[in-house]
Amino acid sequence: MGPWETADCAIIGFTIRGGQKDFGAGISGGYGPNQTEGTHAQIMHNVFVNNVATGGGGALAFCHGLIQYNTIGASGAPNRALHGAGLYACNGTVRRNLIRYNEADALGFGAGLAQCSGEVTQNYIARNKATTTVGYGGGLAWCYGTVRSNIVYYNEAATEGAGLYDCDATVIEQNTVYDNRIAAGGHVAGMYNCGPNTTVRNNILWENKSGGSTTNAQIGGTFFTLPIYCCIQEDTNPNSNPGNGNIGPFSQPPFSPGFLSTSPTSPWEQFLHLSSNSDCIDKGYTDFDHFPDKPKKYRDFDHQSGPFDGPTDDDGEEGEAGEIAQRDIGADEYPTGLPGDFTYWWEQFGTSPGP
Repeated sequence: MGPWETADCAIIGFTIRGGQKDFGAGISGGYGPNQTEGTHAQIMHNVFVNNVATGGGGALAFCHGLIQYNTIGASGAPNRALHGAGLYACNGTVRRNLIRYNEADALGFGAGLAQCSGEVTQNYIARNKATTTVGYGGGLAWCYGTVRSNIVYYNEAATEGAGLYDCDATVIEQNTVYDNRIAAGGHVAGMYNCGPNTTVRNNILWENKSGGSTTNAQIGGTFFTLPIYCCIQEDTNPNSNPGNGNIGPFSQPPFSPGFLSTSPTSPWEQFLHLSSNSDCIDKGYTDFDHFPDKPKKYRDFDHQSGPFDGPTDDDGEEGEAGEIAQRDIGADEYPTGLPGDFTYWWEQFGTSPGP
């Protein structure tokens, strides 16, 4: 494949397995001396498993079109590569995919996604591993575009940034970065070196662990952006920056995400979704189209349009018609309707994320 394929070309409904190549063992859109002139074909509703690249992109590399509704990796059938075992250097729109169980090889980075500098939004990025030798960036590494409304869960790395590593993106917002892990102590498991040029706002950083401890494990690094309007599980780390809209155990009173469930075997509409008493409701930074009365709309993880007015406003009363809605913090905008009330993109992948 190559740059001559436009969005009029599409690859839909295939199971692509067992590929072997230097870059893009499943699909390589690369062309030219550095293979960077990639395809703009749409890649949708495919399954990528057991593909192995010696360089980057076990499943996909240099694919710059819409990548949507794909299963990229599976339990017992990971895609593997040195860098970007799931996706490598895919600079278009990557949205509403299951990107999980992919593995970066020794000295590798970005087991889920690496150097994907377009729009990475509304994906479930989970259980990817960069744990061999000095691997880093279990979920995402070196992604420099927009990272928005993703659930980044239980990714693992050997050194730094089990969730996100060195993602100096345009904006990192509305993500839930939960329970990402580094086995050794003294590291940053949630978001490492994400800056200094990016905006980091409206994210939940919670239960990320280094050596089994959450202390100083949520966000940090040598070059990183101080977060604003985030819910961060830190009560002593100055990186929490509580003076800029951040909430957590350091707040008065102490705040927490208040999820409906933290078990991936629970239904999608409950897992890492906000309950009605969540402290993250209406606590996010809100953009306005026509300040101050028209909040700019966005899509959350479920593809619901937000913001909604929460169940209570600042005076503790029920939200009322005509009140100015504020964004929630994290990937989920409360309330979440039940499946059937709204066609959620994740319904095609089963009733729950699974273990």
